Amino acid sequence: MKPPTLEPDRIEPSQPHPNLPHATNLPPIDLDAGANATNHWWVWLLVFALIGFGCYRLYQYESGKKQALSAATKGKIGRASCRERV
Repeated sequence: MKPPTLEPDRIEPSQPHPNLPHATNLPPIDLDAGANATNHWWVWLLVFALIGFGCYRLYQYESGKKQALSAATKGKIGRASCRERV
């Protein structure tokens, strides 16, 4: 048995398929653009704030339904127990 080696396998790079788009079709990215680059962090902040507000409103709606159901159930049980006593 041969001892394992630490050399990586030699993998030949394959040529991209001619019908598929590849990285050369993309425009170059200029990371040093500085102030000219458009920065849309505030859009993501707005999106997450709206999602959070929607979750809060859903929580309020669902807890209100539970309270109404609980109150209605307690009212029915209370009236039923009063009828049995009579």
